[in-house]
Amino acid sequence: IRRQRQMCIRDSTGTTRRTVVRRDVFEGQDVYIISRGDGTFSVVNLDLSTIAIVDGIGAVRVRFNRSGDPSFPLFVGRVYTQEFDNPVGRYRGTYTFRVTGVEDVQTRAGNFKAFRVTEEGKGTFYSGQPFTESGVRYYAPAAKTWVKSSFSVDTGYRFKEELVGLQVLPD
Repeated sequence: IRRQRQMCIRDSTGTTRRTVVRRDVFEGQDVYIISRGDGTFSVVNLDLSTIAIVDGIGAVRVRFNRSGDPSFPLFVGRVYTQEFDNPVGRYRGTYTFRVTGVEDVQTRAGNFKAFRVTEEGKGTFYSGQPFTESGVRYYAPAAKTWVKSSFSVDTGYRFKEELVGLQVLPD
C-alpha cells in the first residue's frame, strides 16, 4: 500500500482507532487490511465495505456476504441495492441506497464536501424477527472514507459514528 491512513472514528460506544495496514488480495479480490484495535483485522473491498474479519494469524472469524450493485462510483441520483448476510449481527437484509446530494459535513476531523447517501432496509434476524432500518451516511472523496453515519432500527437500536481524525502517512 502506498499510503496508510490512520482513522479515529467515534461511535456510540466510544472511540475506535482503525489503521489501514496494507493493500492485499483476499480470495482473488483487491482489498485493504485494516487493524481494528482489538487484535483483529477488517478486510474491506476498495469501496471500503467490510467483507470479513480475521484474527491475528489470518484465520477468517466472520464473513459478510454481500450481493448487488457496488456503491462506487458515487454520483447524485445513483440508486443501488445490496443484500447482506451478517453473521455477527445475526441478520439478513436487503437495503436500498440513494445518493441524494452533496453537502458540507462538519466532523471533529474537519469539514468535508461529502455525498449524502440515504439507506432503507428490511430484513430478518436469524431468530425470525423482522426489522426495518433507515439512516444516512456521508462519503467524502477528499478523505476517501465515510466521515459520518447514523441509522436506526425499529427494534430500538441506534448507531452514530463520526470521523474524529485522519492522518495520511508519507509513502
